[in-house]
Amino acid sequence: MSARFSDIPGSHLGMDYNTPLRVRALQQLRGHLDPVSLATLATRFNESAEQEDLNSAISLYREALHLLPAPHPGRSSFLNDIANALSTRFEQSGRHEDLEEAISLNREALGLLPARHPLRSSSLNNIANALSTRFEQSGRHEDLEEAISLHREALELRPAPHPDRTTSLNNVATALLTWFEQSGRHEDLEEAISLHREALELLPAPHPLRSSSLNNIADALLTRFEQSGQHEDLEEAISLHREALELLPAPHPLRSSSLNNIADALLTRFEQSGQHEGLEEAISLHREALELRPAPHPLRSSSLNNIADALLTRFEQSGRHEDLEAAISLHREALELRPAPHPDRSSSLNNIANALITRFDQSGRHEDLEEAISLHQEALRLRPAPHPDRSTSLNNIATALLTRFKRSGQHEDLEEAISLHREALELFPAPHPDRSSSLNNIANALSTRFEQSGRHEDLEEAISLHREALELRPARHSDRSSFLNNIASSLRTRFEQSGRHEDLEEAISLHREALELRPAPHPDRSSSLNNIANALWTRFEQSGRHEDLEEAISLHREALELLPAPHPLRSSSINNIAAALSTRFEQSGRHEDLEEAISLHREALELLPAPHPLRSPSINNIAAALLIRFEQSGRHEDLEEAISLHREALELRPAPHPDRSISLNNVANALWTRFEQSGRHEDLEEAISLHREALGLRPAPHPDRSSSLNDIATALRTRFEQSGRHEDLEEAISLHREALGLRPAPHPDRSTSLNNIANALWTRFEQSGQHEDLQEAILFFQDALSLLAAGHPSTCVFSLNLGNMFMTAYTHSNDPGDLQSAMDVFRKAVACETAPASQRFHAARAWATHADSSHHSALDAFQAAIELLPRLAMLSLDLSSRQQALTSGTDGLARAAAVCAIESGQLERAVELLEEGRAVFWSQALQLRTPMTDLRKVAPGLEGTLRDTSLALEQGSLRDVSRDMSANSQQRVAMEREAVRLRRLNDKWLATLEEVRQLKGFEDFLRP
Repeated sequence: MSARFSDIPGSHLGMDYNTPLRVRALQQLRGHLDPVSLATLATRFNESAEQEDLNSAISLYREALHLLPAPHPGRSSFLNDIANALSTRFEQSGRHEDLEEAISLNREALGLLPARHPLRSSSLNNIANALSTRFEQSGRHEDLEEAISLHREALELRPAPHPDRTTSLNNVATALLTWFEQSGRHEDLEEAISLHREALELLPAPHPLRSSSLNNIADALLTRFEQSGQHEDLEEAISLHREALELLPAPHPLRSSSLNNIADALLTRFEQSGQHEGLEEAISLHREALELRPAPHPLRSSSLNNIADALLTRFEQSGRHEDLEAAISLHREALELRPAPHPDRSSSLNNIANALITRFDQSGRHEDLEEAISLHQEALRLRPAPHPDRSTSLNNIATALLTRFKRSGQHEDLEEAISLHREALELFPAPHPDRSSSLNNIANALSTRFEQSGRHEDLEEAISLHREALELRPARHSDRSSFLNNIASSLRTRFEQSGRHEDLEEAISLHREALELRPAPHPDRSSSLNNIANALWTRFEQSGRHEDLEEAISLHREALELLPAPHPLRSSSINNIAAALSTRFEQSGRHEDLEEAISLHREALELLPAPHPLRSPSINNIAAALLIRFEQSGRHEDLEEAISLHREALELRPAPHPDRSISLNNVANALWTRFEQSGRHEDLEEAISLHREALGLRPAPHPDRSSSLNDIATALRTRFEQSGRHEDLEEAISLHREALGLRPAPHPDRSTSLNNIANALWTRFEQSGQHEDLQEAILFFQDALSLLAAGHPSTCVFSLNLGNMFMTAYTHSNDPGDLQSAMDVFRKAVACETAPASQRFHAARAWATHADSSHHSALDAFQAAIELLPRLAMLSLDLSSRQQALTSGTDGLARAAAVCAIESGQLERAVELLEEGRAVFWSQALQLRTPMTDLRKVAPGLEGTLRDTSLALEQGSLRDVSRDMSANSQQRVAMEREAVRLRRLNDKWLATLEEVRQLKGFEDFLRP
């Protein structure tokens, strides 16, 4: 942004040798204070940071002022001098008393300069600048409004061809740009650009200030580009900066600044277009600027930081570690040029710290993270209250502590981060312009704590804080769209936890509102498109509304069109489409979707050549899609390629890379899949070894340690089942217990851990017959069920496990209570409508088998099993598949049901059951056409809805809850969301079925 043009009138007092020596010296000093020497003195002070010099100067000015009572003609100049010195001290120390006194002194000076006084316009600007500074600290809009008014008054006092008119034009424009950033009023931005253009017309070449004016227009155009995305503005800004540079040939002292201006604009263009030539030129220009600032040039440290930032940008795109290392080295060199008490030392400390955190994110070197935290803390010590940048340092430390928490799970770090963000907020009382950002920081930290602890108060407070932040960003504010997205994201999280549809609907509405604030070609429009698409995807998962999924895919495709190659975000956008297509495949079974998803993931990978930091996640995306195709088609090439890709990703994450444990688990899980297919023991052994290595990278209290413990335990149980080694079973039980201890209520995975321990104890009971294991397993199963929400799809599997356990107990105890308990939970398993039909049928068969000749509910069990047969067969279109579905596990079902009815004396019921079973088999298994085929001809829309919903129910909840393979926090949230989705899908299936049965000829559709 263009700098304010300060007017600092100096007096040319005649020397009076009868005046005391101190004052004579001061008067002599003031006689030499022309603007150039004043700028030199200011620069020297800023570089030397000798606060004593500034304090002495203020003291001398105060003493001299006492000798110049009103109406002395030099009093106004001295008042302005003291005010400027106090403003400078405020900028260094943050003492608000200095700023208040500066404003007061500037106002007194203005009062001594009546209208038409030649220095009145300068005095008006001085007050305006001080008020603008106070606005930046407090956010009081009255200050900014008055500053604009004062600058306009000064402008009126400088009609063309006044030599300072250009200064006033720029002052008004700068203040309007500040106001635009607060209010989002486009008229202010347009007027600012217009005023800067008028100022330029008053400075024809070769005017020495023309280059500065060109830069002012360019900066304002860049601001408009950031709001509207009009590429013409960006291109004109670059062109204007280049024109300014031509006016500053070497060795002009401002050439280096002009070089930096072009470089910054080119970096902006690179961020939008991904044109690497622009990035390379920007780095080259920053290097040229550095050469013009050899040590001990006062701005050399700034140039070092500029190059370092540009190299960090290139590193983020290419993954070239040399760039990251060079950036850290340059930031360290800049720090050496800013020894304490240099006013910019704290900024340099933060720059190094941020670069070290970037290296930590890539390599996982804990020394980098620890040094970064230490540097941020040192910077904070250099910014004691009321330093204006103290809040920034508080937020920097908090962010670094959150990073450490996410890696180590140390809750003290999370608590301290929240505390620091709250302290920063206290430094931004309303209406401070940065209060909204500080509110969001606290909200984000509270959301993180919610994800770890499940404390709903944290989520509620986060939403409340985001809403408060939005209120500070009224309509048309340039940042309003971002704040809308923040609330929407929090509401989506609450929806995922509570299932409140109002939250999801509001989130979608807020994302749509944000999109409207980003019309094409707004640079962030693609992000808003993706946000809406993701929210619609969530709603689809809950309701099964295909329109939502289709719109989500369409929006993702539109976002991709806004990110042509080589845009740096194109690969992410491609992966978004691929993920949505994979979801549609899971719902509809359309193989074209899966094929396109795999193809898109491969295209995304090509945009991320090694050593790009995002290459490893992209590799994992392809591997995951190939595993899905393997599960569908059984193509072993897909499984082999998936394993190979996961190994390649692992190689890109050498220890101590923070994501290495994830890659280790990915390889292990793929090997597990191959072991299940081939029985190769080497795969199982390697999987166990990899899971152990992953566990070693997740020491307590790492948030994913419990998942790793379960991974190893599950693999050891499998090895026990293969080899019979009791040590494996004992260790598995021990590991499951440790995992449970890390998941206290209300941890979302506690029920899974309880189920895992219960199964392991049951296995040990079957081997050793220890009744303590049986009783403890029953208790764990009961606890696991009690933690599941009503209608949770895992209720079927958990209840089936508990029923089998009660039957085992009944076999040993002959206690009728155990038998009744078994029957009750078997019934509960069959009644779980959100579970897939295959699981419910399996539970019904187990119920019937155990109840037959033992319990009065046997006929109910057989009836339930027979009624589920049509749903087993409906999804298979070909004859052999229907026969397989009906004969696998169903042989003799109707016959056994009839025998059970006969033994209970219900002969008519026996005939009915036998006929129902045979009717299902002959009508479903031998027809060349299925009822679904007939329905498609009459009502293709209903047939499609029924089939897609059935596929979603059958495929969506087949996850093996006993394995719990490395579910991270996001996956765990997705599992909870899945439970709600399946409940709603089942409601939709039943409603659609009833609608079909209203059709003529389909009254008994899918009835036995």
